[in-house]
Amino acid sequence: MRLRRLSTLTAATMLAPAFWALPAQGEPNQKPVETTQEAAALVDPADPAVGDGDYATSQDIALAKDKTPEVARERDLAVLGATGRQAVESSLAVIGVTWEGDTPLAVQYRTEGPKGWGAWQGIDTSSEGDGVESQARTRAGSDPIVLTGATAVQARILGAPGDAPRNPTLAVIDPGHGEGDANTGVQAGAAQAAASRPTIRSRAQWGADESIRKGSPSYGVVRGAIVHHTAGTNNYSPSQVPAILRGIYAFHVKDRGWSDIGYNFLVDKWGRVWEGRYGGTNRSLVGAQASGFNGVTMGISVMGDYRYVNPPQASIDAVTRVIAWKASIHGFDPRGRFTHNGKSYRNVSGHRDVGQTSCPGLIYNYLPAMATRAAALKGGSSLGNTGGSAQVGGTTRPPAVGSPPSGGLNVADAMLLGTTGKLFAVSPAGAASISYARALDQRSWRGYDRILVTQDISGDRFPDLLTRGRQDGRLYVHPGRGTGVAARTSLGGGWNAMAHIVAPGDWTGDGRADLITVQKSDGKMYLYPGKGNNKFGSRVAIGQAWGGMAHVLAVGDWSGDRKPDLVGITASGQAYLYRGDGRGRFTKATKSSLGSVKGYSRFVGMTGTGRILAVRADGSAAVLRPSGNGMAATAVSPNFRGLTVFGG
Repeated sequence: MRLRRLSTLTAATMLAPAFWALPAQGEPNQKPVETTQEAAALVDPADPAVGDGDYATSQDIALAKDKTPEVARERDLAVLGATGRQAVESSLAVIGVTWEGDTPLAVQYRTEGPKGWGAWQGIDTSSEGDGVESQARTRAGSDPIVLTGATAVQARILGAPGDAPRNPTLAVIDPGHGEGDANTGVQAGAAQAAASRPTIRSRAQWGADESIRKGSPSYGVVRGAIVHHTAGTNNYSPSQVPAILRGIYAFHVKDRGWSDIGYNFLVDKWGRVWEGRYGGTNRSLVGAQASGFNGVTMGISVMGDYRYVNPPQASIDAVTRVIAWKASIHGFDPRGRFTHNGKSYRNVSGHRDVGQTSCPGLIYNYLPAMATRAAALKGGSSLGNTGGSAQVGGTTRPPAVGSPPSGGLNVADAMLLGTTGKLFAVSPAGAASISYARALDQRSWRGYDRILVTQDISGDRFPDLLTRGRQDGRLYVHPGRGTGVAARTSLGGGWNAMAHIVAPGDWTGDGRADLITVQKSDGKMYLYPGKGNNKFGSRVAIGQAWGGMAHVLAVGDWSGDRKPDLVGITASGQAYLYRGDGRGRFTKATKSSLGSVKGYSRFVGMTGTGRILAVRADGSAAVLRPSGNGMAATAVSPNFRGLTVFGG
């Protein structure tokens, strides 16, 4: 029988080209717009320049405790510092307060208009950074606040007596005027079909000055969305939106010390969607929307203050469309939940769900309906993250093969490393799909050049992780737990002499997990029979001439004879099946061609499933499975661009 080549099977099933933030039709990019700002120190409240800003009424104290729960436990709050009157020279300005250290403080501001000073208002604060390890020193501070029509502003900080921070500073930012600001239109650009990409106005369209960005984009996974509002004013015009974005961007980078604007997307009150953080709207870009959750969610913020007024329906619709589109790309169910650091959260959460804040105001009440609508737009595809049966294409299927407790290991998992060093996993789901990515551990795993899952070798009945130290060449076992993994144990050194380390499960048929390696120097394949309790017997040579294989994969029973098999892939992309005999070696009819897999760069054998996860250089991926004497491929929606995929 003539073997079918994979390249002829996948043409109609591969993912469409990746989408980037493109200009809306008829709305050209504009030149980068420079922002300017004035900085004013917050001085001792006894300074004459502060005026009556040193006096806080009982209502002001109550406001401080309401806006900043971290200081609410203090019985007595005092004004610790304040600015004098700071002139606002532009019709639209963005302000914010920052300081050194992580002291919890309440920030308040008031504006001057034709009738004099208004009442003091509160600003949400945080000490969080933007989750990018290469980032320079960051400062604690407030959210940025947009001012329109103010002639002057004054800011102050309140906290426990004696807790005055170091170097508190008010920034007053003039976002400048771009020639294209008035040419953005107000049409929202609704999605054309379920889960299609909504119109997203690019950074170039709001005049982002790319020269102030710091470092390179960082990537993790997207398991859900965190919804925000920017606070500040609701009194802005369509042509002022680009300036507001530039002001927020400048405050986040220049004053908070972040690498870029914090949100992945921003939505104005007309329902127009704007690209936030640089790095690709379709990718799993790490933002700064919620400390501790930046690497596993995307952040979207509605521009305006919705503490006391309901959001426009156009904004709610736009946020819903973005969530539906991102859910379809990254494979999460908007109606489901995810577990992070041992706690469960809705896949569509508000900022207040994950932080000490009232954000996103009354938008919070809309989140359940938004999640339901986003799931309908997405097409009802939930990939195993709802805790029970998952709906795919209108049919109900059981949870993924060998599904672990939430956050635990599955023996068929593929290991993923984000650019921040966090470890994630995806599991097989059904015959030709994969689950949403889930976080396994919050420590940095950058020190390992091999990370793979094996059946239990530590003796606790949970799957384990095997890693190889990048510098020391030692092999380590990290025992799996119901959630996450435990501290590592060394299995010895010298493993950097191996070109391939494969965890095939029980290769010998004695009920214990074994290891298979290929030596760099001579291409010989060795079996290390498992003995339990983190021990292996003396190695046994079981093959030779494996040095020509670029990838060696443990795939479980590919051939259908109930014995584990291996797949080898050459550097030219030719795949071969090697049938195991179930007793530690190979059958006589060892090798058969499976066809070409040229075009893929990473492969993960999903142990025990007879499946392979194949990933292209652009991050698109497919599940490969047996089909006659060859392979069939089915594209999967999560994109792996920006992630390190550990394979054979």
